[in-house]
Amino acid sequence: MKKTALFAATLALISAQPAHAYDEPVVVFGLGYANIFQNDDEDIGLRAEYRSERIEPKYVLNADHVSYFVGVDAYLDFSAYAYGGFLYDWKVADNWYVIPSLAAGLYHEGGGRDLGGMIEFRSQIEVDYEMQDKSRIGLSLNHVSNASIYDNNPGTEHIFLNYTKPIGAGL
Repeated sequence: MKKTALFAATLALISAQPAHAYDEPVVVFGLGYANIFQNDDEDIGLRAEYRSERIEPKYVLNADHVSYFVGVDAYLDFSAYAYGGFLYDWKVADNWYVIPSLAAGLYHEGGGRDLGGMIEFRSQIEVDYEMQDKSRIGLSLNHVSNASIYDNNPGTEHIFLNYTKPIGAGL
C-alpha cells in the first residue's frame, strides 16, 4: 500500500511540474556502493550509462520530458548488471533536477549477492546539480530486485555518486 501511495504521489508531482529533458545525449560515470542496507556483501561499483536526448513523439506521457537509457554497473566482486529503461528529467529549481527512472536488465552474480535470477528490475531516484557547462553532479539511490518472478527475491539497494556530461561537450 505504501508503494502504491508513493507512486501515485510521484506521478501527481511529475504531472504538475515543468520538466527539462536532455537536449542532447549524455554519458554518466558513477562510483557506488552496493547492498547499502544489508550487513553482508557490501561492494564498490562503477557505472557507465548512456542517456538519450528527449523522446519525440509526445504520445508517451508527455514524452518531451522522457529519455531512454542503457548502462552497466560493475562491481569489484565480479558481479555486474546491464540494463535499459526510461527516465523523467524533472527540473525542480534553478540548476537542480530530480530524475526518477525504471529499468530492466540482466544480472551476473559473480562473487556478489544472489538476487534470485538473471532478470532483474531497477527503480531509482537521482538528484543532480547542473553546472555552467551543462554537466551535472548527482547522487542516486536504487533498488534492484526480480519482482518475485523467481522463488528467491532478496532485493538490494545501491547508492552512486554520478557525473553526467553532454556528449557534444567533449569528455
